[in-house]
Amino acid sequence: MSWVTRVLLAGLLPALASSQQPTTLSKPEAEFPEPFTQIASIRELRDGRVLVLDRRDRIVLLLDLRKGTAERVGRQGTGPGEYAQPGRLFALPADTTAIYDGPARRFLLVTPDGKPGEAFRFDLATGGGGRRGGVPKFSDARGRIYTEGSVYAVGELRAADSTAITRFDRAAPKGDTLAYIHLDKETIQIRNTPDGGVNVSNGVRAFASRDDWVALPDGGVAVVRVADYHVDWFSASGERLSGPIVRYQRVPVTNADKDQARKALLAAMQSAMPRTGRPTGTPPPTDLVGLPDLTFPEFKPPFEAGSVFARPDGEVWVLRSMGANEPVAVYDVFTKAGGMIGRVAFPPRTRLIGFGNATVYAVRFDDDDLQYLVRWRR
Repeated sequence: MSWVTRVLLAGLLPALASSQQPTTLSKPEAEFPEPFTQIASIRELRDGRVLVLDRRDRIVLLLDLRKGTAERVGRQGTGPGEYAQPGRLFALPADTTAIYDGPARRFLLVTPDGKPGEAFRFDLATGGGGRRGGVPKFSDARGRIYTEGSVYAVGELRAADSTAITRFDRAAPKGDTLAYIHLDKETIQIRNTPDGGVNVSNGVRAFASRDDWVALPDGGVAVVRVADYHVDWFSASGERLSGPIVRYQRVPVTNADKDQARKALLAAMQSAMPRTGRPTGTPPPTDLVGLPDLTFPEFKPPFEAGSVFARPDGEVWVLRSMGANEPVAVYDVFTKAGGMIGRVAFPPRTRLIGFGNATVYAVRFDDDDLQYLVRWRR
């Protein structure tokens, strides 16, 4: 096959894939019988058991979906084997997992048998201009941690146009910047107050038009571009390969979408308060009346931010934007070599949450918005 033919085929793949009917997942292999409040992160172990982090209830459980059993991992607190506010699970080598505890800015290790181990901290600074690495988001097969930089400009109180994706190794003195992503500056609102102070609000723009990304097992990252929907693939050494542009139909923002966005913001703010015990700081609003004012674009971006996942083989799944009344989530599937190779539709009211070696995990929402963990074999 000639070089020209290969290029033409690469250009045709996105158009063909975006026009095809998505593959619909059938009935899942297993579903855990007990509900969760807010599943934020999962990690499958080698024996098929899975760690689940519930951000609202602030617990981590080790589930056996075959037996339908659950074992609590660690407990809430600030001492050994404890976490104050678990935010995400990170897969590390040798079947070890790290729980990131945001308020303490530390990682609590979990052994392969589900027992809490030692905790560790390390400096999440890029080494360039004093910019911090931000909140940890992903890990790779070697256990390196990937963060997204601040949404604020370095040394200034203003929204940044872009920010860095940085990879950290505990054995290295500083992080490595692999790529930059474009941000939506309108998500941040800065106002002067009558008393001479400054009021800063983050997240005031619903359906933000910004790039998204995910770390890959081999040490690279995949960046999903919002300006002209495509994936940029960055190798472990930072070399870029741009995938073909994917055509899509724009989704307008309706009143139902606005109502849904306000409810999602309320749920996110309430998740900062545990369901048990006393909240720290100012309590979040209990209804829509106390919410900050949101602004809305005319159309949604092509994909939903915060919903990009990578399989262990490097395949990347991206959640397409959909209307508020559309219950079926559809994911575009990308590979570095083939661009967009297909689409996958989940059952109604079900969202992807992560992958195992040969498994797909999702969260099913019931009519009361309680969440159930389900699994498919693939």
